[in-house]
Amino acid sequence: MKKSTILILVVVYVIAFFVVGLMGMQIRSHYQVNYVNEIRVTPFEESGLVERAPVTTETFGSPDDPEHLRVVHEYSYKVKYVEGLIIKFNIEIVPDNSTLKEFKLSYPENSPCVYTHNEDSTVFVSDIVKYGSFKTEFQFTVEDNHMNGVKSTVKVIVN
Repeated sequence: MKKSTILILVVVYVIAFFVVGLMGMQIRSHYQVNYVNEIRVTPFEESGLVERAPVTTETFGSPDDPEHLRVVHEYSYKVKYVEGLIIKFNIEIVPDNSTLKEFKLSYPENSPCVYTHNEDSTVFVSDIVKYGSFKTEFQFTVEDNHMNGVKSTVKVIVN
């Protein structure tokens, strides 16, 4: 091959390398991840829950930087026991435009009830065991799947 052909190929290769590199940087900058800042747990009205205590909230990060703000909630409820009681909770991920909306439900192994995590961001608590006139207490925690420190704990007392 002639020197001019080799020189043209090298120039085209170098230009292509920079063009692809710059285009790759532009495409990558469009994939912004919006993390979960807060998880709100609210009971359905038909569950018969009465809020026992004000919601305890702890905030991490600066309110001036809402993208990195992390909120931890602790809810307390009480309910009167009836046969076949099912308590329904709605799980709301904040902000609405979060890229990663999955959450993890955790609870003690020896819990006196059955937890059901539904695909529509609801949690049902059923088959609650009540021993005579003693009150039954249970709790569960909802955390973001990506371990950013965002969680909500729900404690329920059944009388």
